[in-house]
Amino acid sequence: MEVLGRNCRFLQGPETDQTTLEKLRAAIREEQECVVELLNYRKDGAPFWNRFAITPVRNAQSQVTHYIGVLSDVSERKEMDRLKDELVSTVSHELRTPLTSLRGFAELMLKRDFSREKQREFLGIIHRESLRLTELINDFLDLQRIESGRQKYNFAARELTPLLNETISVFNQGLGKHNLRLNVSSALPPVHVDAARLQQVMTNLLSN
Repeated sequence: MEVLGRNCRFLQGPETDQTTLEKLRAAIREEQECVVELLNYRKDGAPFWNRFAITPVRNAQSQVTHYIGVLSDVSERKEMDRLKDELVSTVSHELRTPLTSLRGFAELMLKRDFSREKQREFLGIIHRESLRLTELINDFLDLQRIESGRQKYNFAARELTPLLNETISVFNQGLGKHNLRLNVSSALPPVHVDAARLQQVMTNLLSN
């Protein structure tokens, strides 16, 4: 009952986009239909996204007598759009590093002559990166499992130094701008870790 007879401007707040409001005002001045989406605020100050559609009503002389406005809460759809954009950004970032490695090491082997030992080292990296790429794709194809908290982890006791060396080796073959050096104690104890997830985190950090 508190909203009866009040202009919907009372829903506006500090983050309500003024450009969108001007678009709405211009449509009213020009006696046109208009549909906009605005960030508005509830009584308790909580923000929500509002779809506001207005349509002019004309009399027999084609004069605008009033407007009909329809407000719809589209917060859920806006959140889905945000999550979709975030997913696209995450997928792009996650897949870029292994793809860059695969392309880079393949180009090195095609353009330069390496010893048989070095070739096997590069092929090993290509193989590991292709497996990691497959795992990433499988993860993204099963988002429902991740969102519901049913993501599985394979924890086991692993030596940390070989895992870290394996990760930085991807960046130390002339594919990046920096040469990375691992400086850790030789007496590091084994860690209880999901090796694939740890390497994924380390790769993201190093690629940034």
